[in-house]
Amino acid sequence: MTKVTDEHILGLISKGGADLEHGYRLMMECYQQRLYWHIRRIVVAHEDAEDVLQDSLVNIYRGLSRFRGQSSLYTWMFRIATNESLRFLRDRHGENTPFEQVREKLIGTLWQETGPDSEEILVRFQQALLHLPNRQRVVFTLRYYEEMPYEEMARVLDSTVENMKTNYHYASKKIKELMTK
Repeated sequence: MTKVTDEHILGLISKGGADLEHGYRLMMECYQQRLYWHIRRIVVAHEDAEDVLQDSLVNIYRGLSRFRGQSSLYTWMFRIATNESLRFLRDRHGENTPFEQVREKLIGTLWQETGPDSEEILVRFQQALLHLPNRQRVVFTLRYYEEMPYEEMARVLDSTVENMKTNYHYASKKIKELMTK
């Protein structure tokens, strides 16, 4: 089976009609699971991740006609999913809620979502991630889990490559400190 490319997907979508639907389905087959896990690492709870994923997919579908190819389709979709995830956290916890309160709620959710059979080291790693400010956490997850290049991360977060490297460095350092305690 040949690998489906963004160009193939976008070509189908641009044709419209049945090809649009087929292109959208191909896009979901290629990216939906990765988007879900990216969102889940930000919002933590499965149900919340499902809701944010659905909102993201609706926004992706609505925005397809405006996609200009200035980044890869993957990067563009991750930007939408990241923005939806952060918007969800702001709406859920309030924009003025102190970071520490949001973090404690997310850590509580993490422990509720993990079963007794979960590996403690993995749960501790996720807990360490939740101690990071949202931006550092997003940068770390994009680099660590998605192996996204700094240039693409900068497009996702509308920032600079240098800023992404700095955020990743501080996030890695903080996680190492928390994991060795």
